[in-house]
Amino acid sequence: MANAENGHVNPDAQNPNSPSLRVADIDIAGITEALDDASGETTWWYDPTSGRTELGLSPWNDYSDEDDDPNERGLVPIEAFGSRDAYNDMARFAQAVSGPRAHERLNRALHGRGAFRRFRDTLYEFPDLVSPWHTYRDACAQIRAVDWLVDGQHITEDDAETERTLRNDTCTEILRTLAGTPDRQIEAADVPQRWDELSAAIDSGHGITITRNGYPWAILTPAPGL
Repeated sequence: MANAENGHVNPDAQNPNSPSLRVADIDIAGITEALDDASGETTWWYDPTSGRTELGLSPWNDYSDEDDDPNERGLVPIEAFGSRDAYNDMARFAQAVSGPRAHERLNRALHGRGAFRRFRDTLYEFPDLVSPWHTYRDACAQIRAVDWLVDGQHITEDDAETERTLRNDTCTEILRTLAGTPDRQIEAADVPQRWDELSAAIDSGHGITITRNGYPWAILTPAPGL
């Protein structure tokens, strides 16, 4: 029976399965790693009572410990999402990069098999982009981890929305910074073939410097109120 005092009912008493942990108490880094781990060689588990993650060997591995059954301990399996979301993270980041050489090389690296390795190798040719990429990648992956937690009813929707907003703000700010760097320039003669890129930048609220023979000639900015 639910506890009542002065006519008020404790909602947690009504619902003993109500989430008791907040995102700040949970091993988000472990969950993001688990969701990205499509190796098939390991299993990942989430402990809803402590917020910790555990790594184990696949059930078919001869070295797995049959006496330690995560299900019996109340652990929840974490199934990997696959590579599509992580690929999309790379694509959005590469598209936002303003430096023409980095923009072209990063986008080219995404085509064909081995895109993840090529993107990583190409990224290190541009050291200034490494730290923003890591921050952006982690924030995007953590948003997916928050979604996984709320889908499994391990956290409340209110807590999830707060954490999503924080990380979305991080992602948005990084993309804006990449698009607004000084080398966001287009040579006047290249405008026709780069019109789609220019239009996308303007639509996203970013200015573009048009150059002539390498020297600033005009600046295009979104109209006020758009």
